[in-house]
Amino acid sequence: MSGNKRLIMADQEIMNAENIKSLPVVKRISIRELVVYDVSANELESLAADPSDQMPLTFGIFLMTVGLSYLSVLLTISIESIRVFSIFVVIAIVGLAGGAFFICIGIRAWRKSRRIKSELVRTIKERL
Repeated sequence: MSGNKRLIMADQEIMNAENIKSLPVVKRISIRELVVYDVSANELESLAADPSDQMPLTFGIFLMTVGLSYLSVLLTISIESIRVFSIFVVIAIVGLAGGAFFICIGIRAWRKSRRIKSELVRTIKERL
């Protein structure tokens, strides 16, 4: 080997030794058993689907928050104008009633979605 090649190889060995020192320590624990399930594309899409059934629940929580906010204003201050007082009462009632309604619908939809996904997972596990 020529002198330049020896220098290049020596430099590479030094660089490799420095890289090894800077690498993190990796601890590996072996897996004793691995279970693999066959899943179709439809099943995988169904499991990963966007939870659109949560929209009524989210809207219900929003309405309930608005209703409780306006109710707390009504209970804490005295409003002189009957017009403003009426608007606050209407917003509080609509918020509380609408919030309760949409929360009930949202919980029902969430339970149905959860049941469907649980059945799908059970079906996949039964194939083993």
